[in-house]
Amino acid sequence: MSKFDGATLTHRFAALQIKIWHLHFRMRQIYRNQEELNSRTFRSNRELIKGLAPSMFSLMDMLISLEHVDGLMADLLSTDEFREHLSTDQLKMIGRAKDVAARWKAVRNVIGGHLDIRVVEASCKKHGFFGALLSDDLETDMAMYNCLILESAINLARNKSDLFGRELDFYADFRGEMKLVIDKLNSDWNKVFSCFPDLLQIFYTLGKDEKQLATNPSEWRGIVVGD
Repeated sequence: MSKFDGATLTHRFAALQIKIWHLHFRMRQIYRNQEELNSRTFRSNRELIKGLAPSMFSLMDMLISLEHVDGLMADLLSTDEFREHLSTDQLKMIGRAKDVAARWKAVRNVIGGHLDIRVVEASCKKHGFFGALLSDDLETDMAMYNCLILESAINLARNKSDLFGRELDFYADFRGEMKLVIDKLNSDWNKVFSCFPDLLQIFYTLGKDEKQLATNPSEWRGIVVGD
């Protein structure tokens, strides 16, 4: 196939690039949120647990984003006008990113798009929560409940994706178990995110010259115009 044959001048090619941009900027914002949270210090376990509240919501957003990455990589590999221009190494890079992102899909499926009541009920059963819950510090307790929901989701997903090779127990070693989860998620997140600059460059390299040949200079600008 020749270098300029119109293969990239499709709505699908544009949609893939927008999807990559969407995830790139979404993931970048999550990075910024995590950096801000990680800069905070806590004087007690109560402060630490309470401070985890925004981190847990950010973490759940990371899980949702990883599932989006899994879908994006599948879209890239199934799009002929993109795939046929890739080298073997580039195809392997996309495949590895998809595999890493897919590890968390089973967890995301029960706490990401919706919060499966079975996850919450399993946590209540494990930790002895029943009836009306009474609290003298609801904000801090809810932060802990969110951590236990994550624990329950990971444990229930083990039959589909056994991320840690054992069941987690946040009550036995809260700091150690949370660190284990966060380190694993951050490691996988970094592996996936690290390929995005290369993906953006691939799209720019493949599509720029062909698009400019098919359009006039007045069209070489973004979609937002004016002041």
